[in-house]
Amino acid sequence: MNRQHSNGYNSEIQMCISDVGFDLADVTLPEGVTVNAYCGHLDNMVPIEASREMGRKCGWDMHEFKYSGHGGPRICMYALEDYAMAVQAIEAAKVVQEQWSEKGDY
Repeated sequence: MNRQHSNGYNSEIQMCISDVGFDLADVTLPEGVTVNAYCGHLDNMVPIEASREMGRKCGWDMHEFKYSGHGGPRICMYALEDYAMAVQAIEAAKVVQEQWSEKGDY
């Protein structure tokens, strides 16, 4: 996943689990999609503009909250979380299928 700091420098972006319910770094995004994020002290935010652009590219519905408890713009990324869970489910299904196939060889 391509993560780019808001100042243009590439950096590792880690979202707080409490922000989006999962680690953004664990999500495999579709090719060509970039998540731009602000780095802050345990309070990383995805800019509304970047999230809207990402939503348009991927067809995701971004639920916006103009202000968070930390006083800055924030996207509550339910759609991205749904996508992450779907990816995890597909990967888990692959593992189960592989295990089933191995058992069938006996």
